Amino acid sequence: MKRNKLSIFLLTMASGLLLCQNAGAFAIVTEEFANYQTGRLGDPNTGGSGQIPGWNTAQNSITVTNGSGSLDGHLLGLVASAGDRVFIDATNNLSNGVYNKWNNGGVYPGNTTTNINLYYSFLYKFHSDAPLDPVGQRVIQVNKQNSGYTSSGNITHFFLIAKDVAGKVQLGICKEPGQVNPAVTNWASTNINYEDTFFVVIKNKTSGTTSNEVDSLWINPPTNSFGAAEGSVPTANAVAADGSDDTSTTGQGRFFIDSCGQHAEFDELRIANTWADATPWYGQCLAPIITVAPAANVTNVEGLNVTLQITAPCTSPIYQWQISQNNGSTWSNISGANNYSYTTPTLWIATDQHNQYHCVVTSGCNSLDTPATNAATTVTLTSATYTPVGLIMYDTFSDTYRGNTPVTTNNSVWYTTSADTSGLDASTGALIATPLSGTSTLWWCNFLNESNGVPSTLVPVTLNITNAIVVTLPLNLGDMTSFTNNGALRFGLFDYADAGTTANSLLFTNDTTACGGSSGNGLGVRGYALSVDFGTNFTANSPLSLMVRNGLTDVNLIGTTGDFISMDSGPAGGGYTNAPAFKPDTNYKLVLQVTRTDTNRCRLSASITGVNYAGVSTNWSFSNVDTNGLAYHRFDTFAIRPNKLENAPDTITMPYFEVQVVPTAWEIEQINPVTVTRSGTSATLNWTPIPTGVANFTYSIQKATQLLYTNTVWSLLVTNLAATTYTDTSATASNSFYRVHSP
Repeated sequence: MKRNKLSIFLLTMASGLLLCQNAGAFAIVTEEFANYQTGRLGDPNTGGSGQIPGWNTAQNSITVTNGSGSLDGHLLGLVASAGDRVFIDATNNLSNGVYNKWNNGGVYPGNTTTNINLYYSFLYKFHSDAPLDPVGQRVIQVNKQNSGYTSSGNITHFFLIAKDVAGKVQLGICKEPGQVNPAVTNWASTNINYEDTFFVVIKNKTSGTTSNEVDSLWINPPTNSFGAAEGSVPTANAVAADGSDDTSTTGQGRFFIDSCGQHAEFDELRIANTWADATPWYGQCLAPIITVAPAANVTNVEGLNVTLQITAPCTSPIYQWQISQNNGSTWSNISGANNYSYTTPTLWIATDQHNQYHCVVTSGCNSLDTPATNAATTVTLTSATYTPVGLIMYDTFSDTYRGNTPVTTNNSVWYTTSADTSGLDASTGALIATPLSGTSTLWWCNFLNESNGVPSTLVPVTLNITNAIVVTLPLNLGDMTSFTNNGALRFGLFDYADAGTTANSLLFTNDTTACGGSSGNGLGVRGYALSVDFGTNFTANSPLSLMVRNGLTDVNLIGTTGDFISMDSGPAGGGYTNAPAFKPDTNYKLVLQVTRTDTNRCRLSASITGVNYAGVSTNWSFSNVDTNGLAYHRFDTFAIRPNKLENAPDTITMPYFEVQVVPTAWEIEQINPVTVTRSGTSATLNWTPIPTGVANFTYSIQKATQLLYTNTVWSLLVTNLAATTYTDTSATASNSFYRVHSP
């Protein structure tokens, strides 16, 4: 990549863009949103304080996402993006968009420096659900902010305008004469298809404090020009030199994303003073550098895991997380930990206290580049406090409220991600949930004490070994007049207190983009889910699917199975395709249970009882062990997510909601492979059960002389055996087959 020898001061770095740091510079911003938490621009921890880097003026209509992937600039010749995009919905609120105060000082750089080029580049895409206004709609603008000008449309250096022309998008550039309405727009001749990602470059050429700025616009410039020197910049598609300019020397530069009333997406903002830095070309080889690293010290409760993330912009980065268990004296590669984000296994004081982690990043295009390594993160573990057996929640909704705090043992607090909060109502003395037509929603319940939407310092329900959390929820299905075809009706138990960000009623009521649809602020939230093939007849052979959440970097709590690992489906044996399923105006009862069966092992069980169309009582149930090493055993939240009204009953009435911790019997989840040694006519079997160290298990041993596909004859050798070893003294020279089971 060709670099400007005069100036570049780094504020934020995007993946794949390496920048020099020289003196005498004004500013450059590169932002692919990889470091912003999901939510409205301007929310806490999103850089929204207006500091550098930072977005300000939160809007419900503009949302940064996590885990959604990026707009694809690779096909346009740009460095492949590693960040997350911005979604802009079809809300028109031009009086106050969202903006990045991208330069450090209180002065727009072009107004104090003679003959400066300010380049702005980004990816954009218009969706085709509604055409643009043929007259034109504001999309992007650059202005300044000072004490006298705090909203858009004041003292603007340029506007990017978009309009519909014969079913395609046309873009234009114009200058701002100081009023809200723009001056004459100079249109580019290049038209763009809706749903196509396009690359925009805008140059604001300034000349100090005189009023003769020139604004140039490029739409998808030639890829062979990317990284070019200033003397080789291609001809612009449109130029605006008419109209007056802001000559004030006070006020920060602001890059404004307008809430333009059009459904669209935005990604990869770059602000630079050279064409080369605004157009990083695909194929360049950039050495690794770590710009964002985890904290030096992390404290967590044992029995949880820790997620660590770095930002390391370079070409084709290769990540390798390492662990040290001797205070950094030696480091070992962690198998499979080859992403910018790494989540540890469940950590325990006995084996993992003061583990250290770091990531080594190497270049995938030049093995001679020096690897970059972040400073070590030391993890300190504290002992867990286990929840005693007893009732956690029993809410009959007799108070006719579903969202009143605080949470008590007979008052749960429920939220909805729908803007129409009447879709979750308890005014009749039962909780009535109404799915939305054409879109999913989420009903979310906190069953532990909270204050202002934030869990208290009380720990979530924490299961000791052989204890279980049991959620019981009656479901009275209403009419199904809107039902058209089967969809997934999902239920889940989750843990917000340890890593997630819960929501209060204000957020869930008024912010349908941060938590809208199926979202629910799922970033970092651990838990289990049941997905039910809901319909009048099952379309799945095994209609109950159990899942454990491992996609912790996604805001979407339960809206996609892609964030979960399958724990298989049931009921056991299957055979439910086309079988009668759910009947309208009928009572069912859901029981969802997580049992902690060993130190690092949990079982998820689900049952739905009721009647089917034959009038026969049913019990659809399935249970399986989480064998993925996740073993989640801390919970504070229950959630329900219907696909949409067309795949669900018209209403679901819930007369009560119950959560309790109950004791369970020890059970053997697995018997490790049996070893057999033979001496003469004696064959000795040895095995290890899971869980280990429990003395009250008993076993039975069976023997067969041959294995058949069907009708194998097994003879019982011993039963009620308390030991984990057994010797068969009747072993002969012929083959023998043994099996061990409990009880």
